Amino acid sequence: MPETPIFNPGRFTQESKEAWNRAARNYDEKIARRFFERFALAMADWARLKPGENILDVACGSGIVSFAAAQQIGSSGSILGIDLSNEMIQLAQERAKGMNVQQISFKEMNAESLPLPPNSFDAALCQLGLMLFAEPKKALLEIKKVLKPQGRLLVSVQGTPDKMIFTSIVQKTMVKHAPWLKIPGAPTLYAFGPAGVLTNAFSEAGFANVEEKRLEGIFEFDSFEEYWTTLIAGAGKTKGMLESLPKDTQVVVEKDVRTLAATYQKNGRLALPYELVMAKGLKPA
Repeated sequence: MPETPIFNPGRFTQESKEAWNRAARNYDEKIARRFFERFALAMADWARLKPGENILDVACGSGIVSFAAAQQIGSSGSILGIDLSNEMIQLAQERAKGMNVQQISFKEMNAESLPLPPNSFDAALCQLGLMLFAEPKKALLEIKKVLKPQGRLLVSVQGTPDKMIFTSIVQKTMVKHAPWLKIPGAPTLYAFGPAGVLTNAFSEAGFANVEEKRLEGIFEFDSFEEYWTTLIAGAGKTKGMLESLPKDTQVVVEKDVRTLAATYQKNGRLALPYELVMAKGLKPA
């Protein structure tokens, strides 16, 4: 068994950037637009965005939250989408140009160190990004800094692994066969999943009036092969983690995931449960 590496936030962030650069187009086409666009609309609705507001989209990816928010703030508002991955930013810029959306700009930026003026945004949205950050507490403080007084933050994260089956059957199986993939101190996809954890993170960062809610449902696939290809090609570090394993271990992992997935067959299709946690809070005046 390889020696368990020591968690290094800087290295983790760089590896994340490289992984998302590789996965960007597959993630956009196979996952973001197909599955997560609906949550972007739900987040924008819950934020109660108003015409003319200035919005920050953190970990914007290919821009699905930015484009959802643009429908509410109108041409008098503005949106800045930021992401660690320059490939994601390029994708988002291409989409904005193709849609002729004028009020959105996209920039490569690390949420844990925001070179933006304090007190400049009415709201910040972060869909499925916080649990991926090397230092999420630092990111929450940085976001609070650039919000205006009474500015609001909305975040969504993956839920608990027993309900976020969409990703957890792959993650848990890889760690089962290669426990060294789990690095002590490193963030996990499900760190904010248990009840109250995300709310507590908001409160510890100084946000007030914090609310939390859960979204549950099913993602459907025509076959196991479609699911496997979608997740491995598009889910950030997942492909790199799998390919770091010996070939025979990769085969065993796929076989075991196939067996687990078979329990979610329904009417000839694969119906995999998901759970997301959403929270919102205000920057005190």
